[in-house]
Amino acid sequence: MRALFMIVFAFLASPLTGQVVTLDYFFNREFRKSKTGQSERFHYTWEDTAQTGFSIWGHLFRSSGAETVSKDAAPTAANLKGSNVYIIVDPDTEKETGQPNYIQKNHIRAISDWVKSGGVLVLMANDSANTELKHFNKRKLQSLNFS
Repeated sequence: MRALFMIVFAFLASPLTGQVVTLDYFFNREFRKSKTGQSERFHYTWEDTAQTGFSIWGHLFRSSGAETVSKDAAPTAANLKGSNVYIIVDPDTEKETGQPNYIQKNHIRAISDWVKSGGVLVLMANDSANTELKHFNKRKLQSLNFS
């Protein structure tokens, strides 16, 4: 966690006006029942104000001039266009969501091309019991080629 805050504060040290920070909601898409019985997204979202959310992080970005957005769709060249930072956090397992979206080669290519064009990719994973590490590590971390 300390390293995460160091990264955030280093990023915030310069003006972020015009920068777009995109939080992935495709690989991490957990839902729960709200008090009214409706399904609501939670866990590592800009909107979640609990300790499981990123509302404070989002506030820091916005107060430094950045725009924060979220993406429900798989990463493609088209939907990464306009983003300066893309954050993928805690890809889901079947335990967390009925039909998890696993990272695929086409996602890796789109992200890799985007990074080569100047995008900043932030990857964060949880413990092995709560993060889909098999695909995340095998396909994502080992397959990205930024040279």
